[in-house]
Amino acid sequence: KGWTREQAMEFMRQNVIESEEQIKTETLRYSCDIQGQALGYKIGSRRFQELRLKYAKLLGNKFDVIKFHDLILSGGCMPMEILEKWLDREFGVARP
Repeated sequence: KGWTREQAMEFMRQNVIESEEQIKTETLRYSCDIQGQALGYKIGSRRFQELRLKYAKLLGNKFDVIKFHDLILSGGCMPMEILEKWLDREFGVARP
């Protein structure tokens, strides 16, 4: 939006429930420190939602959201495409 950091901080003060220290930290991190971090979070969040929907559709009533989350957390760090292949195997889903 082309805002100054102070404008972003004021927006956050009016629209989120965060401490002043958290607002300062967040605006600094997202504007100066690691600009791509917010984008990375959003892309990852959307991909997790897509994967959850994929397995829910494929497995129907057999889909267990707790198992889904447990598998993701127990797998540790891995690229998303590897995660999907691993989840396919764990859920017994054949890949085309």
